[in-house]
Amino acid sequence: MFFTYRLYKKRNTRLKKRVHSLLKEQLYRFTREEIFGKGSREKIRALPTDSILRFQIHQAMDRFERDEQNVKTLKERIPRAAEPYMARIAILTGVKGVGVFIVIAVIADSIEVHRFKGSNRTRGQRLMWRHRTR
Repeated sequence: MFFTYRLYKKRNTRLKKRVHSLLKEQLYRFTREEIFGKGSREKIRALPTDSILRFQIHQAMDRFERDEQNVKTLKERIPRAAEPYMARIAILTGVKGVGVFIVIAVIADSIEVHRFKGSNRTRGQRLMWRHRTR
């Protein structure tokens, strides 16, 4: 679930850059913050008179707004999904500057070998390697 969250965030960054680039090419001067502020989105959508540019901007803005809603939903669900790991989260959030969401990301990125097919074989190969090197 956390990977999906990061995917949406990265795509939103690319969409922001694309819309900013499209507007900049047509000599519309906006910062990225202005383009994606809640109040200015409708103004931006109404700006281009060129139908192709308008289509591209509408497509990007529509995708951005859908992804933004998905990010919000995931941000609410991820902590609920992380409840079984609350003991680990409590320990790791004790580190200064480390928040709950960062800890959840670390836990999500750490893998446990036993989840994969053939994990016993992998473990056995490691044990054999250790035995050979002694």
